[in-house]
Amino acid sequence: MIGRSLRRLARVAGGTVAAAITCVVIAIGGIDGASNGTPSMFAVVMFTAVTLLVIAAVARRLRFVVPSARAQRVSPLMAAAATLSDAELALAMVAGCYTILAATGALDSPLYPLAYAVVAFSVTFQSRGAAWTTLLATLAMETAAWVRLPADVNATLLVAFHIGFFVGAALAHRVFLRGLVIRHRRDHERRVAEHIR
Repeated sequence: MIGRSLRRLARVAGGTVAAAITCVVIAIGGIDGASNGTPSMFAVVMFTAVTLLVIAAVARRLRFVVPSARAQRVSPLMAAAATLSDAELALAMVAGCYTILAATGALDSPLYPLAYAVVAFSVTFQSRGAAWTTLLATLAMETAAWVRLPADVNATLLVAFHIGFFVGAALAHRVFLRGLVIRHRRDHERRVAEHIR
């Protein structure tokens, strides 16, 4: 019984935990300096691991099937499976994005709009829990990058701008696009219900 519960826990939450650990390693500076010349062996291993993590998270999300209502009533873990699957994808996207940013100049990377796009995508299309996970993970990554930097007014302003853009992207997509998506879903559900009658 305990073995089955542990396997279920690993299957449902294992990817989310792996993605969270990867984000923590990146946040504490595990791949810092990757854009300065030849990356260290650890940085190369991390790049490979993050690439595999993102591919696995996308594949797991595409194959995800919502557990039956009975399974969700019996197991709180199964009830949270959809949210955990979205959170896994969200954290994997954040880890992948910050890996790309580390390889292309860290805070000065010209690819920073990719991070804004990840937040906007998550807020628009993922569950509320995953959207919050994405936003909080990006804010934590920015704060961790700021803490690791030497005290500098320019770096502080740059991080503040990034945080402002993350919050702005999240709010804009929440207000405009997510509202549009929700309205379209309701219209679609109404039309399907009318056709069934």
